[in-house]
Amino acid sequence: MFYGRFSWNKRIKRSTFYGRFSWNKRIKRSTSKKYQALSQLGILFYSDDALYEGVYKNFLIRIVPTSEEINNRWIYYDVIYAFYKPKDNSFEMNEPIKYYLGDLFFNNYFVYYVPKKFLEPDFQKELDGLVNILQREGYKPISESELNNLFT
Repeated sequence: MFYGRFSWNKRIKRSTFYGRFSWNKRIKRSTSKKYQALSQLGILFYSDDALYEGVYKNFLIRIVPTSEEINNRWIYYDVIYAFYKPKDNSFEMNEPIKYYLGDLFFNNYFVYYVPKKFLEPDFQKELDGLVNILQREGYKPISESELNNLFT
């Protein structure tokens, strides 16, 4: 893909600048006030991967702070993952299903979504809603050891 000389040089400068300092900024951003309620819910921060992980109502939950550049502005949001046992051995398509929380993407062993209020999400309500949806749909929790055994 040809980006042109100006945009290519701009991309190189931007990527080297952000690549050098992004890890410290990412850690600082991930430990802000927005995420303090997660420790009360039993979801802890792992600085090696810069993500939150824990067990909430028997479901393994992972919250990944991410960023994306849209129209030359950086947008910061969180992707919430929940891991479960599938109902049967059939493969589930990665198509969004609309719920009141937002569009949920189901895969074989996990579901993920971006909260509708992605700037200031209420993690307690988001996780309660996600667990209620999974229980209503008949999915059972999976432990971390079972999950690791599946992929090793």
